[in-house]
Amino acid sequence: MKNNDKGKRFSIAAILIALLFLFGGHSQSFAQDSFESDDLSILSELSDSSIVSDSTAQLTLNLYNSPDLLTEELSSNYKKRRRGMSEPLKIILIYTGSIVLNAVGDGLNDSDRKNWGHVCNAASIGLLVTSPFIIDYDRSKWGWYLTSYVFLRITFFDWTYNLTRELPLDYIGTSNWWDKGLNSFGPYSTAPIRLVSGIVGIHIPIGQIGNGKNRSHRYRH
Repeated sequence: MKNNDKGKRFSIAAILIALLFLFGGHSQSFAQDSFESDDLSILSELSDSSIVSDSTAQLTLNLYNSPDLLTEELSSNYKKRRRGMSEPLKIILIYTGSIVLNAVGDGLNDSDRKNWGHVCNAASIGLLVTSPFIIDYDRSKWGWYLTSYVFLRITFFDWTYNLTRELPLDYIGTSNWWDKGLNSFGPYSTAPIRLVSGIVGIHIPIGQIGNGKNRSHRYRH
């Protein structure tokens, strides 16, 4: 019964601490006055009981004594999660955007619309050149960046080029080694190959680059 009473008083103490952070610094003195001396001692006593662990009681005491601790911790965790989520997305969007613009530019150039074709090709190069200012590159993982770009290019370049020139989506030319290599597979659709390639190209930034590991050698301008 005594442990239950202590548990209830611990809950009340925790609620008051939560109100302290909700209402800001002006309510700090009110929250402190609301604690009786034995309320704070209960938090210490509970660390020796079976109701809460040592770490839980100690954390509650730390939060009471340092109101800014929770805000700093939440802000730090939010920034880490935001960077962890946004880096793969930036890689995928910038690489895909550059590839699509390059394909559109080549398609326009081969369709005698060279003015806009040159604009698109320049924009494609511009995206890659400015990417170090946008992407938090990790030099130790340069191979994964290159691999992701190659797989994404396999997926998007030819389809975009064919759409720009109003050719069949699965059209394969005969002018270069890549086209000749695809033609060696016979008259089968290349869609499965490109879809698998796209999945791999998207998975690499998420699973291999943006996993938050080995970030000690970052390269950023």
